[in-house]
Amino acid sequence: MNKYLAVLLHLLFGSISLSQDVNFTSSNLPIVVINTGGEDIPNEPKIPAQMGIIYNGNGEINHINDSYNHYNGHIGIERRGHSSQNFPKKQYSIETRYENGDNYNTSIFEMPEENDWVLSGPYSDKSLIRNVLAYDIARSLGFYASRAQFCEVVLNDDYVGVYVFMEKIKVDNNRVDIANPTQNNVSGGYLLEIEAWNRVDSSDTYISGETINLPYLIHHPKDDDITDEQIQWIQNYVDDFENNLYSNDFDNPNTGNSNYIHVPSWIDFILLNEAFRNNDAFFSSTFLQKRQSGKLVAGPIWDFNIAMGNINYNNNWLTNDLWLTENPWSSRLMIDSHFIKTYQIRWHYLRTNQLSDSVITERINQYSFLLEEAQERNFIKWPILGEYIWPNYYIGDTFEDEINYLKQWILNRFSWMDIEFDLNGETYPIINEINYHSSNQFDSGDWIELFNPNSIPVDISNYILKDENEDHYYIIPENTEIDSMGFIIVCQEPAIFNLIFPQVENYIGGFDFGFSNGGELIRLFNSDGTLVDYVDYDDNTPWPEMPDGGGATLELKSMPRDNYHFSNWKESPGFGTPGQINSVTLNTNNANNINPNQYFILNYPNPFNPNTTIRYQLPVQSNVSIIIYDITGKEIRHLVNDVQDAGFNSVVWNATNDLSQPVSAGIYLYRIAAEDFQQVKKMVFLK
Repeated sequence: MNKYLAVLLHLLFGSISLSQDVNFTSSNLPIVVINTGGEDIPNEPKIPAQMGIIYNGNGEINHINDSYNHYNGHIGIERRGHSSQNFPKKQYSIETRYENGDNYNTSIFEMPEENDWVLSGPYSDKSLIRNVLAYDIARSLGFYASRAQFCEVVLNDDYVGVYVFMEKIKVDNNRVDIANPTQNNVSGGYLLEIEAWNRVDSSDTYISGETINLPYLIHHPKDDDITDEQIQWIQNYVDDFENNLYSNDFDNPNTGNSNYIHVPSWIDFILLNEAFRNNDAFFSSTFLQKRQSGKLVAGPIWDFNIAMGNINYNNNWLTNDLWLTENPWSSRLMIDSHFIKTYQIRWHYLRTNQLSDSVITERINQYSFLLEEAQERNFIKWPILGEYIWPNYYIGDTFEDEINYLKQWILNRFSWMDIEFDLNGETYPIINEINYHSSNQFDSGDWIELFNPNSIPVDISNYILKDENEDHYYIIPENTEIDSMGFIIVCQEPAIFNLIFPQVENYIGGFDFGFSNGGELIRLFNSDGTLVDYVDYDDNTPWPEMPDGGGATLELKSMPRDNYHFSNWKESPGFGTPGQINSVTLNTNNANNINPNQYFILNYPNPFNPNTTIRYQLPVQSNVSIIIYDITGKEIRHLVNDVQDAGFNSVVWNATNDLSQPVSAGIYLYRIAAEDFQQVKKMVFLK
């Protein structure tokens, strides 16, 4: 048969002949069809092939005789993996290509455009979901991890089961986003991978630290692009890092390991790998990034098939005891008292958020429900349920057994870690609002707002505020305390801040450095030198851009919330809300019960002169308050303060204050509050 005849027949006649062992006609998952013209797929190099993807949209059924409506074109394909090469269900690397063989950047499954992809086939992981679960959680913590899509795959007319179509780890604006080394700055960016010596090929470019003596593969810059100067620079940096890590001074908060590593990323990286007891962490497939003029960042995470109890050696089926005290890197960090305390604080926080029992259980339930139909076909093709597949510890008779084992293993593991990393009642504030680049018209200087989400006051005497530069620090004065549910502003220029925000009383300062307009890491240390909170903000999308000189501040959406992730921040209206609840925050006690869509709110016209009508819908009879503020946050007019019936209501504002005096042209804010609902909107008065 001609190499691409099978694909042509599909296009002409709308069907594919499949092997007889699986009756595959449709799926709730996307269907990926690959044809190599009968040629075996080698380990390397990639061979040309055709790929078609049937994807009718989220929640729709995809039929095998549907047209290739999501991708229909050329690819290069090869086998990938190490130990998984021995499994009959193979793993593949895919490169989308033009007909002439050049790389073709395209978006697949709504992932950002690229040309390098991975088709991962879970085999020994009979839950089918371990990798996707780990990657999704990592992204929820604010780190890049491969985006992924479950699918079913047909290869050369043969149904080959459930796969995960996902991004290959590589340097790219939408993947590992680091700048290339330049002639004037060789300090970054480098993408490294800690790997086992027996997996290093003679063709690989790598370095080895002089203290630990394990290889770091250099994935970026690529072999053809990297210079001897760059290799020597990253070699020296790794040597200095390892030497410091094994020095007597390694845990010194001023001169120790924190001078070389980006502590927040290492905290989360070690925490996730420890929580899921990933056997390969720091032994292979462990990625590190070195950005220009930055520290060594841990991640992205990769390869969790031999994790979460799916292993029968190294005692890694156990849900108790620590695993990452066994390798040369984290074993040292985990005896650094400052690192451990930050780790404890982070674990405690995540257990009430992204790693709570309910969140983990719901994620697993969603994945298993999504796979309920496809897993049956997968295990008809690969009848391994109830059979030992290396390195299984638990052997379930059904897919449901495997899911239940995974779920219970994680819950038991997390419960043990709760005890191991108990904070013993210690409480800490969080960074809740950031003003890093004021507008020229309203320059209050740089400042941050700290919020105490705890039920008791927090003493922050001798806490230390730092940016990325270790020489930039501000020590908070003695006898400084934040009340329960209270705020304090730490500002660069107290006199200027007070002039701009005279209504704010609880502020301290000043510090002799400023926050970067281009984004950086802001850190808060307690009096013992332990990192207790941090925000690594940016001035570009996906972070809000208006705080970069546009007048707005960065506000945390609700309190407390993970302030490390960009999705939890929003630009403020006006010039921020220092010393008070954030303007974008609904009542945190009742926010989960409120549907903002029930409250239709609009003022028209906008911009306006001389009048505007504020129209709003109430789902139930409510005590309504509408207050007009100027752009500085000063109250101008209390427009409504009354009980109003359900339905549509309206009120006219004629651009006057409470004394019926006309106001000047400009931007105004109106806050509507109805029972437990609050919202702030902006309007413009023209003259």
